[in-house]
Amino acid sequence: MDTGEQESESVRLRAEGNQHFRSAAAGLGVNAAVRATRLEHAIAHYERAHAAATCGEEQCSALKNQAVAARHLIQLLSPRLDLERIGFYCVKAAVAVAGALESGGPCKKQSWLSYVQQELVTLLQVITRLEAKHALRLRYLWKIVNECADPFVQANTYWTLSVIGFNHSVVLLEERKVKESWSELRDVQMPLDRALACARRAGGLSLLWTDALGMTVGELETSLQHHLVMCEARMQLNIAAELFGSSMFEEEYNHDMMWEIADRYKHAIVCARERDLETEAESSARLGVLLHKCFKLPNAMDYLHRSIAMVHAMMPCKHVTQEWYKNANKLLKELQEKVTRHHDEKEAEKRKPYVEKLSAEIAALRVAADEGSVTLLKHCYAKHAPRGYTEEFSVPTNANLKSLLQKAIIHYHPDKVHVGSFDTEDEGLTCKVLYEEIVKVLTNKYQSYK
Repeated sequence: MDTGEQESESVRLRAEGNQHFRSAAAGLGVNAAVRATRLEHAIAHYERAHAAATCGEEQCSALKNQAVAARHLIQLLSPRLDLERIGFYCVKAAVAVAGALESGGPCKKQSWLSYVQQELVTLLQVITRLEAKHALRLRYLWKIVNECADPFVQANTYWTLSVIGFNHSVVLLEERKVKESWSELRDVQMPLDRALACARRAGGLSLLWTDALGMTVGELETSLQHHLVMCEARMQLNIAAELFGSSMFEEEYNHDMMWEIADRYKHAIVCARERDLETEAESSARLGVLLHKCFKLPNAMDYLHRSIAMVHAMMPCKHVTQEWYKNANKLLKELQEKVTRHHDEKEAEKRKPYVEKLSAEIAALRVAADEGSVTLLKHCYAKHAPRGYTEEFSVPTNANLKSLLQKAIIHYHPDKVHVGSFDTEDEGLTCKVLYEEIVKVLTNKYQSYK
């Protein structure tokens, strides 16, 4: 009889709590403070119902209702005004979930237990979506793991801590707050390890509600290492750029310092490769400028060219307006012009004896060109017939001279001269230089028709 009275007392108190809960849920037009008060009354009744329970079924039902009511109350409270109350009810809801799972295990079906487990996931999602600062959300989650020893609750709370910490670090990295992002990423590893350990204690990694946060354990571990390397690349770049900037004020370069800066840029390039194209492009550009300014090394041009190519691959982008890109692009053009001039001078020096040898032929070409296109074409085909050309050249009446000049340029193109096909190299080079001069004269004449 006593047992029946105690059971009916627990059920009665739970029913009264349900009435308060329904009035709060139904009162959508009622002031939030009034609804919060009704939910607090409901929680108080559920606590008394739990205290009055005499069997596991009454205990777990009262605790489940208490967790649901506490979670709804958290959604009503303002993080700005109810800081401590939110923390208090976060812990109360998590402890209630843990108690419901423990007492309901022997007497409830799996579907009921899954519902209670899902209630914890919903609670964690509510905390992560609170309109509060990131540090405050972390504070609530850490309060749960510090005050609730249940391995299932701890596993999922640690998992939530690791995921939202990682997501926040990615945002910081995108905002170029590299040191803060690095620190946040380093802090993610500990809750991740504890989440895995607690999940194994609770019954396996499958108990982690990874779907609710859109990321699996393997994905988080891979992404964590990936972004740590990206942070390392950006930090090395920032340090090197700062050191190089400060060294510009010195009268003479400290070569040991310059090599250290170069090593940091190379480290950044290696870390950023296939991970962060922007960091790799900037590091390559700055390294190319340093190698040219301080050491005049020829491979500086390779780094500059690679950097500009990567920026073009990211088009449209903001990098073309940044100072490092402008400096790299300007220096690359200067070096390319210098290389072109050097190549032209070298070729001119190589061609000089052959031009002198062909001076009479070149003068005759210019005289024929002055007399007109027809005379020039007849002179070329009569005196210097293209190799392999066996037809007899003639200019038809009303011929399109522009078209004939175009064909002649193709016949005399220097690339058609294979020096190795001649008896001697000297003969081949002489023919090649002659064709180059013929094409110059033909091209000038062709340009006059445009």
